Amino acid sequence: MVIDNDVNKKPICFVTSLFVDNIDKLDKPGIFDRDSRYDYLLFTNLDKKYFNTSWNIITINFNKGENFRIKKGNIGFNTIRSRYPKFMLWKIFKDYPKLFSANEINFSNYKMIVYCDSFLSPISANNNYWFNLAKKLEIKNEQVEQYKLNMCQENRKFVKDKKIIRLIQDLHQNKNIRENGIKDELRLVVRAKKDKIESVLNTLNLMCSILKNNSSKIKTGRYCLNTCFAYNPRCKETINFMSSFWNFYNFNNKKGIKPLFTYRDQPCWNFWLIYKNKFTMILEEQFSYNDKVKKLFEKKATLEDLGAEVREEGEEVSGDGDADGDGDGDGDGDGDSDEDGDGDRDGDGDGGADGDADGDGDGDADGDADADADGDGGADGDADGDGDGDGDDGNGGADADDGDENKLKNNNSFLLLNFEKTGKFKGHNISYY
Repeated sequence: MVIDNDVNKKPICFVTSLFVDNIDKLDKPGIFDRDSRYDYLLFTNLDKKYFNTSWNIITINFNKGENFRIKKGNIGFNTIRSRYPKFMLWKIFKDYPKLFSANEINFSNYKMIVYCDSFLSPISANNNYWFNLAKKLEIKNEQVEQYKLNMCQENRKFVKDKKIIRLIQDLHQNKNIRENGIKDELRLVVRAKKDKIESVLNTLNLMCSILKNNSSKIKTGRYCLNTCFAYNPRCKETINFMSSFWNFYNFNNKKGIKPLFTYRDQPCWNFWLIYKNKFTMILEEQFSYNDKVKKLFEKKATLEDLGAEVREEGEEVSGDGDADGDGDGDGDGDGDSDEDGDGDRDGDGDGGADGDADGDGDGDADGDADADADGDGGADGDADGDGDGDGDDGNGGADADDGDENKLKNNNSFLLLNFEKTGKFKGHNISYY
């Protein structure tokens, strides 16, 4: 792969992933303007000859004992392995040093990792937006309480007694899901036929069994999107949280138990935040969600600027039956919803509260030895709004066909609007904001 000469000095790395079995169904990432100060890494099981993209292609065949809970050839396998670079990048650098050493890519140099689904690309027009975002993620422990106090009341009520994760993402664009959480997303999953009702019921039962007397927390608001996010890889607490999430999501355990539950990661992620009593950061916390949307229009933003169809609150996220709003239903960043080798994006959770998914021997999945194994939570079939693979230009990033004058660069309200759709995908209609 082609790497810039000063790559070892780059403090920011953009990451995406795309794993498929059938080349004919490959939805390809596109061409975009790069900033020489950043790294752009796309992890895949395919040779670079199949791509024509600005991403640096890193072909990887996992063989270091990752032990993905869904076996090759089964629905969900590509989804699971596509999530590994998304949540466990540090482990890939540790286990596969030869992939990076020859090109002097050094994980320890990164101050911020930015993940996005592969149909997106970051808008990086030689400005300092991403550097400023990295500074936000350097918030010190003694600054957290003031950070909470500066929030609007709508945001503050959800984080009062929770601990911060140095990770920035967006809230879900659907009001019902944003405020009422997992159950409302799973309803859309079923309506969109993105997962079976049995899987959804197993997921909900598992979550409630983990939360026990606190099962009402499943309705916790501040529900977030996993379409794109940025995190501080130097923050130990953040890396530990992402690792514990992976152990639960992949159901790692000493007994080798790998129950069949949803492979959608977004509901799982939001459940893990609830269970672990954590919260992630959101841009412009001092404003409510609706105020931030209004703010965009006060800038005379148009629907074309937003690159998305703005819907009335409470409506289904996408008009195409993709209940999560992500457009594809899957998560490998490929944009196709069938998991035919593409990978699907959220994770539903199934049903086994017994599995010691974290490998600590306690029977749970959280890595904390407390026997929760909570199971994830999302059957949504991408009802999560994660936005992983849409295919129209109504997706959330500025439309790749719009001129520069129509792109909302350096948007401080929503992280997603600092990306544009440059990939080519097969027929998905979605909306984000």
